[in-house]
Amino acid sequence: MRRAAAIAVVGCVVACALVGASTASAILIWPQQIGDRCAATGVAPAQSAILDNNDLVHSDLQFLAPPETPSVITGWKVTTSPGVGPTPQQIVAIRQVGEGGEDQLIGESAVETAVFGAANEFPTRIPVPEYAQIGLRGPGGALVCAEQSMQLAGLVADPWAIGESRPVKVESDTGVPVIATLEPDRDGDGYGDLTQDQCVEQPAIHTACPFVRLMPKTTVFRRGILLELSTGDPTKVEVSGQVAWGYRPRGGGPHKRLVVGLDASSQEVGAGATVQFWVPLPEPVTRRLAKLSRKEKLKAHLTVVATDVVGHQTRRELNVQLSGWVKRKEARTTRTSRSQSAAPAAATLRR
Repeated sequence: MRRAAAIAVVGCVVACALVGASTASAILIWPQQIGDRCAATGVAPAQSAILDNNDLVHSDLQFLAPPETPSVITGWKVTTSPGVGPTPQQIVAIRQVGEGGEDQLIGESAVETAVFGAANEFPTRIPVPEYAQIGLRGPGGALVCAEQSMQLAGLVADPWAIGESRPVKVESDTGVPVIATLEPDRDGDGYGDLTQDQCVEQPAIHTACPFVRLMPKTTVFRRGILLELSTGDPTKVEVSGQVAWGYRPRGGGPHKRLVVGLDASSQEVGAGATVQFWVPLPEPVTRRLAKLSRKEKLKAHLTVVATDVVGHQTRRELNVQLSGWVKRKEARTTRTSRSQSAAPAAATLRR
């Protein structure tokens, strides 16, 4: 089996790498790099070459994707020796499957041309699970580094499609000259959180997050409240509310509280647009206001909910003061006349 062969050749190096990767996971600093810094000396006859081990004793790089979190390969680079190249290559991502020593191809980049030197750096986007491996392949074979003591490469000669598994031939003292840059993918959307995902809070969006800026302005009229509202990005806005006040029942008893709902309405608001919502005051509210002086007030509580294109909600609560309709002098006269009219009735009852 392939893994058994690897352990037989390099002793505890691979096992130590797994333990080291797990220990380092708690203190990972992103972005991470994995791979081998060797310079390609030629092209292997096999179509694909997998980095199985990079001589961890002398290398500062791991050769496995970090544990405990999904990540994304966001870039890769290849270094070649003089006389090697130009060579069409692509980075591939692999994971081991089962116990039969087979590997499954889980991702690949576009084909790029590697030339002499270290200036072969290419962007890509390949989601990978923990402990994934990387490699190279090309139509004419994969770049490799010969005579690399304590290093292993897995070679696959046959064509290999994403999702397929292949048996791998282990080649000792062979390196694979590829280094991958990885970023975390905490929301699992397949985009690197540092450079590829501008909205890490919402997996459905990778550009800038929707920006909802609720800027309400209210104007009170006798029959309703006019609410003007603007937002940032396109949203659906819903407005609802209620008016409440206390009163004493006619037959006596403790005070009670009356709550009157305000009709809800909704509108689609375009980016940067300003829309108007008309919130009518129900008849019980207008009757109550007709009995209050202009210095007495009721409070209307409005709730504004804006829902962006991915379903995220922004909520705003507003309190609007509703003044009574009766002038102060009229209110005093009305109350005096009421008390005077009530006095004869009280005297009659005493008789």
